[in-house]
Amino acid sequence: MIEFLTKHADEFLYGTLVAVVAWFMLNMVGRPILALRDRRLKALQVADRYAYFGPTESPERVREVRRELFDIASELRAQARSHNWLVRCYCGLLRYDIEEATLALRGLAQMAGENYSQQVRTNNLNHIHISLRAHHHLSPETLRKHQEIVSETNKEEAKGQ
Repeated sequence: MIEFLTKHADEFLYGTLVAVVAWFMLNMVGRPILALRDRRLKALQVADRYAYFGPTESPERVREVRRELFDIASELRAQARSHNWLVRCYCGLLRYDIEEATLALRGLAQMAGENYSQQVRTNNLNHIHISLRAHHHLSPETLRKHQEIVSETNKEEAKGQ
């Protein structure tokens, strides 16, 4: 038995070292990325649930919906801003535009309980899906129209400055 341990001590040491490095990588890299993915999924679910929340609900329910939309927008933004460069690289690699998504979520929160047209709400919801790269269900025509709307908005903002 002692002979076996002396022959394989270096393998045991290397195995332990690999385990420590793997644990470190999981906690420093994997966990923040998984948390961001969870927030992204939750943001998409909440946006889909409340995109068409109109003025027929009670004021208390409207406050709850707005709070939920604002909370998920804040959580998503904080998650993207508070972590290291690896999370930012992950967002860049997958082309997630977290800032645009949070602005659109806040826009949905402000629309909750108000009398906005269905088209305005759809455009905002599409913007969230496109910003978080969950737009595969949208038609090419819808994507083209959305790009035109964004271009017009950017031109108007540039003129105003």
